Amino acid sequence: MAVYNCHATPRHATPHDSVQLTLKQKLKKYKLIRYPYNIFIRPIRRTFGYALSLLRVARGIARRFLLSHDFSRGTLIKIAGYTACPLSTVYDYCKEHNGIIRVYDDSLEYPARSLCKNREEFERNIFAEPVMRPSYYIYASRMRDAIIFGNEDIILAGGQCLSDRKNQIQGNEFYISPNIRHIMPYEAVVRMPKSPEVIERGIDLVKMWSLNYYHFSLEALARLQLVDAIEEYRSWPLIIDEGALRNVWNMQLLEMVNEYGHPVITVKPGKAYLVREMVYPSFLNWGEGGKSGYVPSVRTMAAKYGMIYPSFLNWSKGEKCGYAPRMSTRATEYIRKKIMDHHKPSRIYRNVYMARGNNRRILNENEVANCLERYGFEIIYPRIDNYTQILDAFMTADNIIGATGTNVVSQILSKPHTNVYIISPFEYQHEPQGFSVTDASNCILHFIPADVRHLGPILDQTTFTANIATIEAIAKKLSQ
Repeated sequence: MAVYNCHATPRHATPHDSVQLTLKQKLKKYKLIRYPYNIFIRPIRRTFGYALSLLRVARGIARRFLLSHDFSRGTLIKIAGYTACPLSTVYDYCKEHNGIIRVYDDSLEYPARSLCKNREEFERNIFAEPVMRPSYYIYASRMRDAIIFGNEDIILAGGQCLSDRKNQIQGNEFYISPNIRHIMPYEAVVRMPKSPEVIERGIDLVKMWSLNYYHFSLEALARLQLVDAIEEYRSWPLIIDEGALRNVWNMQLLEMVNEYGHPVITVKPGKAYLVREMVYPSFLNWGEGGKSGYVPSVRTMAAKYGMIYPSFLNWSKGEKCGYAPRMSTRATEYIRKKIMDHHKPSRIYRNVYMARGNNRRILNENEVANCLERYGFEIIYPRIDNYTQILDAFMTADNIIGATGTNVVSQILSKPHTNVYIISPFEYQHEPQGFSVTDASNCILHFIPADVRHLGPILDQTTFTANIATIEAIAKKLSQ
């Protein structure tokens, strides 16, 4: 073992210099301060690093196995608290267990618009006849001992993972949550709750992203009509996401729609609940999705590979493009009727710009608003206290301009043939919160192209800018 004399003067230092050095400086100069580290800490860190690397490799192998292995229907494999269970539709499960109460629409097709390759084709496609595409049943069902999760779309019952959107959620990372790890073609890897809170009975209106007005109004609350049509269930409580009722607009809409005074049971996000007797009304979106249809994860893959998502649908291989989903008119007409029964406009509008009120999505919104204001447009910003003003504007305006998103959802209240101008990047040509709703509300859709500044995997993570010259030309035309 080497012996170090801490008081020795270094060869390159003068005696005067050695006097000025503190003990810590001397140890550092002779590298003695790293001696304990080299002897004790470095071997531990190296061993831990090797172990971590092995765990990462094992995790990768296990993940590939889960994603590629075709489990048999009855197989249940428990991995780190998760269970791989068969994936099925709610309709098939309830039909097998005699739980279908009523089928409202079994046509299994809907009028769809194809995804377009360029903006010129999109403009022509707006006025083209829609193509009939495969859809799914619209129905009401009943099941026992079903497990639901707050702010999630899946249901666990009879050892199966149930979702009528199973073709859309496969491999879609936006459906991954603390309770769902992987969704494969025939199985889903989910966390089986040990002691879920018990709800004796209720009507399942739980929907992912219910805090958002669009998702709550048309994808959750509109489904209540399928249950209210059956007198037996008009006194059953509604099971609704806790987060949905934090939105003042959602609360006001619920008061208008809850005609029979259903009690409300709220569920916390991610928490499991066992519902002894549950009524499940199906979603009112047309389009089942699948290989030949619209798959939400396409945008994710497109963003990953730096492509706009319509181009990802194998056009480069000469295959046909996909088709966009569409909101059922059953949903839009129901919400429209409920609101109009409770609200009468107190003011008449002509030209309106529905602002988002922030620059998270449309970066130059202030410039757009200033431009439109010069031509007499009313600029309306969404606030928690102006819900009635927004309803007035959509009910009476002749021309409405707004960026794609929830702020233009209330166009379902507009008069027939109202001109709705949606500012959107071409990459989001069929965003359901805009174009799909317009198709279902008898409005005339106009597309105002925007330039993408950052293409995110979903619209909420994408930023874009509108062309002010285009906006000004439209405003000048409409103000005449």
